[in-house]
Amino acid sequence: VSRQISDALVTQLPSSSHMHFKPFTMSRSFRVMMCYRIYRRVTVMIRELRKADINKVEDIWLDTNRKAHYFIPAQYWKDNFELVKELLLQATVYVYEENQEIQGFIGLNDEYIEGIFVSDEMQSQGIGKILLNYAKNTRNKLFLDVYQKNTPAISFYQREGFEIQYSGLDEVTGEKDYVMAWERTSSSVKSK
Repeated sequence: VSRQISDALVTQLPSSSHMHFKPFTMSRSFRVMMCYRIYRRVTVMIRELRKADINKVEDIWLDTNRKAHYFIPAQYWKDNFELVKELLLQATVYVYEENQEIQGFIGLNDEYIEGIFVSDEMQSQGIGKILLNYAKNTRNKLFLDVYQKNTPAISFYQREGFEIQYSGLDEVTGEKDYVMAWERTSSSVKSK
């Protein structure tokens, strides 16, 4: 995103809408994203999964898994599609909704993150971090499994304070994975 687009978006906003921005403390892409969302008058909400959401959430799950886990045959994800649909309705799932359109979700089982999934067109816009922070704000520790070949996910979790605990093997897929964990420390501050 060019500096001109960023500046154009900021200058098109009413002055009261952007007076709280601190451009030197935010990355340029984050500033552009926030300006764009304010300019578009976007309504964002994190809420619990509803039964009516299941088809959209299931589509995001399938698409994200096939792309992020290119090293696992796509048929594996298709074969588990119906089972996941049933399990999602039984799990604790929070969806990220923007203008009444689900763009991502996080699945939790107590302190275990089943997964964070963001629609392809909304990847790298901070939605995964928002969902993760939502979970962090309600728990003192979290852990998850991540395939070792999924290096973007490993990097994301490490940036967010997760540490690799140990290496393992997913016996179903035959792929090596890591167990990663995050724990709130006395000096941590809940993210907003």
